[in-house]
Amino acid sequence: EIMSSWLDPYSRPLGELVPMLICDFVWLGSLLYIMIGELREIVHVIRTGDKWYLALFKDYFAFWNVVDWTSILIALIMVIFFAILSLETVNLQNNFTALIELQTDTGVDHDAYVAQVIEFYTTLDAVIYNEKNFRISL
Repeated sequence: EIMSSWLDPYSRPLGELVPMLICDFVWLGSLLYIMIGELREIVHVIRTGDKWYLALFKDYFAFWNVVDWTSILIALIMVIFFAILSLETVNLQNNFTALIELQTDTGVDHDAYVAQVIEFYTTLDAVIYNEKNFRISL
């Protein structure tokens, strides 16, 4: 069941769109900053230790590093779900446009129209499924 979904999430007025995009880029930049910092710390621990696996286990694996990587992993999952939802939404837009074009064509074959309707609803089901996954990840 879908409550609502934007067919084009970027069709808002510019006054609403700019702050949203700024916040998105700040969040992604913060995520990237944390990930690069953690990777640098791992490289440093490996280079300064005798055996890399022992150095990681003794010097790197601590509670707060696990918290950092858990946060990074969850954020990456959210980004992936958003990307999949965006791709499916673009596919739905294309199928909706094709369906409208078939409705305005007076010489359309009934079987072609039915096939397009089925394709549209199949894509809509995919958008609903991915919308649910994205909202759950939030």
